[in-house]
Amino acid sequence: MITLSNVEKQYGAKILYRGVTASINPKCRTGLVGPNGAGKTVLLRILAGEENVDAGTVSIPPDLRLGYLPQEMVFERDISPKELVLEPFRRLLESDRLFARLAEEKPGSEEYRKAAREVERLQSEMMVHNGYQLEARAEAILAGLGVPQGAWEADVRRLSGGYRMRTILARLLLVSPDFL
Repeated sequence: MITLSNVEKQYGAKILYRGVTASINPKCRTGLVGPNGAGKTVLLRILAGEENVDAGTVSIPPDLRLGYLPQEMVFERDISPKELVLEPFRRLLESDRLFARLAEEKPGSEEYRKAAREVERLQSEMMVHNGYQLEARAEAILAGLGVPQGAWEADVRRLSGGYRMRTILARLLLVSPDFL
């Protein structure tokens, strides 16, 4: 459960919230509505950890996977839509290096045991995230959101704003957060 207790937030002289207390229960569909400038985006940014409250507390369970789709996204480097969608799982997808390290170490050495534990943890994580299907799932999500297949390997900065947002949404859907 996500809880807000006596939350206050203000920008300059404008008070967005004062004494807000609320809870968002698991498995409940919750909507956030209000006029422009009411602070809906600020509240979502607070929940995503991108902004702090001025007073009060926000409690989010540590194991809760939270996904946030920003209104605007700036891309600092050349990255394709497919790479961007798969980025949260890059470590899993680049596991070949770890297997090579394991092969280089002397069996029985401390380094070998460390690498073996990491391989075991990685394999467990691959099972949890269905890691062997990540790339296929990413492509299916991109296609389902209408991102043209010919653009999947191009620089995401060359796509229209709508396709960039769909790419970020695809990334969130692949991560499969508990709260979106």
